[in-house]
Amino acid sequence: MNYMQKKTSRRQTTIITLSDQNQKEIYDLMQSKQRMLGEFEDKKNAVLRDVLMEKENLLAKTKKELEDLQEYRNLQYEQASRIKELEKEVSIMRGKHSDSIMQLKSRFLKEKREYLHDAASKVVAMAKEANQEASQCLTEHTHRIKLENRRLRHQLLMLIQQTRALHEHKDKLLDQRRQLQMEQQYARDLKTLRSSRQHKVLKSFGLLDDGKPAMETTIETADEVA
Repeated sequence: MNYMQKKTSRRQTTIITLSDQNQKEIYDLMQSKQRMLGEFEDKKNAVLRDVLMEKENLLAKTKKELEDLQEYRNLQYEQASRIKELEKEVSIMRGKHSDSIMQLKSRFLKEKREYLHDAASKVVAMAKEANQEASQCLTEHTHRIKLENRRLRHQLLMLIQQTRALHEHKDKLLDQRRQLQMEQQYARDLKTLRSSRQHKVLKSFGLLDDGKPAMETTIETADEVA
């Protein structure tokens, strides 16, 4: 009896200890899950901030280039104004210097066309370069975000699997605990049954004194026999 009680007590202690450890591990895993989700949000926000800052920098760069382009346009406007002035001077001097003025006009018109062509080419080249840089930057950041999301999803999946395994282990421990409780109840019922049978046997032989438990009467009878 004492051996069964000690063994049952040790099993109960083991179950309680394992249950406490299991609860702590579940709590730690939940904390780790919340921490990882927080880190995931922080990293995602940091990446988005970086992308936003780079786009702002790109926008500032584009604005600067447009300002530079405005200087070209101002120069173009000044050149056009100058051409108009020269054309007016040519018109005044045409009677005396017709050939010279025509050559001068032709030269300035040529310079105007070349300048406009160069300016237009520069605008197209700068716009193309800006678009390529923006597209490349966005592609690289999108790729990095995808890789980071894939890694975080993998970690989250592992955490969910661990939590599920711990829940299964907890259910197993609860089943073992119920089994031990059934064994304890069976041991108590067996003890009660044996005591009742012993009481009936002793009473049938007239060895049971009134007012004494069956176990004490058995011990006294055994001592008398010895």
